[in-house]
Amino acid sequence: MDRIYPKIPKIELHAHLSGSVSHTTLRRLQNFGDGTVPVSLPTLDGIDKSNIHECFALFKVVHQTLQSPAVVEQATTDVIEEFAEDGVVYLELRTTLRPLPTRRDYLDAVIRGINSASSRSNGRIDVRLLSSIDRTLGLDVALEVVDLTIEYKNRWPGLILGVDLSGNPDFGTLLDFVPALERARAHGIKTTVHLAELPNQGREWFEFLTVHMPDRIGHGTFLSNSGGITDPYASKARSLIQQARIPIEICLTSNVKTETVADYRSHHLLYWLQLGHPVCICTDDKGVFSCTLSSELKQAVNLCGVSMSQLYQMTAWSIDAAFCSEADKRKMHEQLTAFQAENPEIFTKISEV
Repeated sequence: MDRIYPKIPKIELHAHLSGSVSHTTLRRLQNFGDGTVPVSLPTLDGIDKSNIHECFALFKVVHQTLQSPAVVEQATTDVIEEFAEDGVVYLELRTTLRPLPTRRDYLDAVIRGINSASSRSNGRIDVRLLSSIDRTLGLDVALEVVDLTIEYKNRWPGLILGVDLSGNPDFGTLLDFVPALERARAHGIKTTVHLAELPNQGREWFEFLTVHMPDRIGHGTFLSNSGGITDPYASKARSLIQQARIPIEICLTSNVKTETVADYRSHHLLYWLQLGHPVCICTDDKGVFSCTLSSELKQAVNLCGVSMSQLYQMTAWSIDAAFCSEADKRKMHEQLTAFQAENPEIFTKISEV
């Protein structure tokens, strides 16, 4: 059964570029020939990716490595090829636009990397791009990122589809970034927001959702009422999300390794599945947390107790939640249906979700 997960046509909606860079790519980039990678980078050999502190240290190594447009371009291509190798057929890659030396230069490099991926050019994987707003940098930078995204959306129609609000949730509030998110939406750009990553912030989530309901929600870890959480504002926020049927991007291994959930069995994925609410299994940072989308599906089944028919339903929900066109979604649904027809012993008809 383990061999079937890579064969499933998978949809990846929550993948940060930097966190998705693998050890293999990092080693190659640290010997990159343009002279921009610092020679004093820490060795990768001693990093234990089962240790959360060393996982966070790895983020720093990646940041120090991606120091030029050429390196960013190569890293982007490698990340795409690795997702394709894992059987991902649709990838929404998100990245913070860093000044290397300008945010425009960085975005150009990422787009070159996407266009250089052979698995994309031969139709093996469909790749789209989201610009990430880092909440630690404030509203002015957020507006700059949105304006650049609007410009490039028009320059590269169909490639750049959305903006992601992420970054350290201890910085500022979600409400600070409503002007940037609303500006993006006014120009036909979808929004996804990291929300409820820390407990006891229910009022902020509720007030934010009353003025900007994102097209998707990242993590949503502390929205559920599991674990004895009784925050009334969290309950109100949860009700708004349920009523609007906003899909939630679920990142199992990321949540377990960052210790925002105790273990796979108690993950909030199960809470939303029991409600029949759309959820999408994603990797978050596959390089840092040493996972693949195939392994995340396997963990959902083996450790969370998800059935194979529920797995099929979540894949279908992921297609529906994608930011691409309806025509593109129909093609992916046809691909998933064909896979089910060819493998009837794996998926039963969905009726229990």
